[in-house]
Amino acid sequence: MKPVIALIDFSEATLAVLNAAGEQARLGQHPLILIHVEAPVNPAVTYSVPGHETPVPDTELLATLRSRQAERLRAIHRDLELKVAVWSDIGIPTRVLVLEDNDVAAALLREAELLKPGMLVLGSHHHHQLYHRLVGSVTDKVLWKASCPILVIPLI
Repeated sequence: MKPVIALIDFSEATLAVLNAAGEQARLGQHPLILIHVEAPVNPAVTYSVPGHETPVPDTELLATLRSRQAERLRAIHRDLELKVAVWSDIGIPTRVLVLEDNDVAAALLREAELLKPGMLVLGSHHHHQLYHRLVGSVTDKVLWKASCPILVIPLI
């Protein structure tokens, strides 16, 4: 069976995305996979030393940032596991993936290629046109490149 994949970002659209994805999985008796993509810790944490041409990495600060990021990702994973327990209780196999990537759309599309879902479910935030031109939209990128049906939940 092809899974239903929901992209979760903990915005105002998250609950609607969770509900829609869970309902799609329940109706078709498909597995449900929740994916959250988190930006990795910037490895370019450096400081300058007089007399050195290249910046020196601040390994202590970087280690602290990575440790905090790992704690945050574990907390996100636990939170998502609690949210999907409802579907597990009614017999829908559920799984949570927490990924690290700077490009949410690319990460989701890579996972979709591996998992071959029957459907992707994601929210749309309706940012202004200037925001879309400067930053882009995860939903737009996924709509253009996904190879499976997509259910977009608008944030109203």
